[in-house]
Amino acid sequence: MNPALVDILTDSALPKPAPKLEHGGNTFTQLSSEQQSDVYEQLLMKRHSLEILKEQFHVLENERLPDRVTKIKRIKLVFGPGDFAAAPKGQSSTDPRKAVAIDCEWGEAKSNRRELLAICAIDALTGETLMKSLVSPSQPMKKWRDKVHGITQAKINAALKSKQCLRGWKEARAKLFEHVDGQTILIGNNTRLHLDLLRLFHTTIVDSEILVTYAIFNKKTKRPRPQWPVLRVRKDFLGMPIEQNAIHESGTESVYENALVSREIVLQCIQRPKHFKRWATEWRLEFWQPHNEKNEAKQKKDINEAKKDTNEAEKEEKAKIGDPDAKPDVKATAGSTPDNNQAAGTFSQGYEAGYQAAYQAAYQAAFQNGFQTGYENGVKKGHSQESQAMTDILCQSPNESEYTCQMSIQHIDGQESFGDHSGVISQNDSDNDDWAPG
Repeated sequence: MNPALVDILTDSALPKPAPKLEHGGNTFTQLSSEQQSDVYEQLLMKRHSLEILKEQFHVLENERLPDRVTKIKRIKLVFGPGDFAAAPKGQSSTDPRKAVAIDCEWGEAKSNRRELLAICAIDALTGETLMKSLVSPSQPMKKWRDKVHGITQAKINAALKSKQCLRGWKEARAKLFEHVDGQTILIGNNTRLHLDLLRLFHTTIVDSEILVTYAIFNKKTKRPRPQWPVLRVRKDFLGMPIEQNAIHESGTESVYENALVSREIVLQCIQRPKHFKRWATEWRLEFWQPHNEKNEAKQKKDINEAKKDTNEAEKEEKAKIGDPDAKPDVKATAGSTPDNNQAAGTFSQGYEAGYQAAYQAAYQAAFQNGFQTGYENGVKKGHSQESQAMTDILCQSPNESEYTCQMSIQHIDGQESFGDHSGVISQNDSDNDDWAPG
């Protein structure tokens, strides 16, 4: 028993107080007359639209039957269009309820179609059990699925002998019509399946599966979505323990418990909206975390590859049309200049900065190359002048040669510097009296 999830109220004004809703060691919510009115108003606002019902493949009156097959191999859900009927409008012979929680159990017939084996209906506001019965199949069975719900051929035969079993889905639907009309709000988990088993048209529905799933995952969210984790909702949200491998003696325990759980989920969503919203948010984050971590690396990789492809395409396009603003190759332009790495780093900060850096690097390289060329030409020119001077000395007269040799000896003794003016009289120096021989 979980006090936080149970609201047991007594009201002397109630003419027929509902008995305690207890099953399997769990106590379910009971409502006072005032709470019943408030909950009913909330249920009217929680009704699913026709658009949502179509998305969930409900069979709707005056609509084409949806063509679908369940994930379970070979089991079909669609029946002949003539089998379906809508709940009758209020009649004096019936006792229609405002809201009814239903659940059904099924097995697989030899025709590969699901066949109704048990049904339960509970007044969602008062908690009164309206019907709880086994249903004999209307066609030969192939798989009873007794490990799930405990219903076997022997139990069906025993119930038929004691007249405690409804004969086929038609009698079960007729029995349900005694408590349900077109305005009754049907509550259940995966109500589409229950309505298909009963061949029932109905649009006033509050489905606990849809309610929880759309709270966790926006209705427009596409796959991946988890399969309906009813066990986790029951354990984490409702705080109810789960009995593994429970033994179902009569065959109706599971269908009755499922109807109570569906009703409890809806009531808790209505009465404790903040708690429900927080729980749904935590589950959504937990569910998407591994998907986000897996996709994050892929998204980064895709973005980087897209940027790389775009840059290469732009560069190739500008190169083809001869665009003067095309991005230069910094390494090719800078050559072996010491600022090559700096220019490359600057280029990564922006196209304009990279272009200016590359231009400057190229200018420096050209300047150095030009200076080196000028220096080499100057050296060659100097060597050429010295060679010419020595040739002139050799061509002098004996007296002039002797004088030149004496000047050279004086230079060797350190008495006179032999610079650019070597003492050799050239044509340009003949007018200079300071350098004329004495």
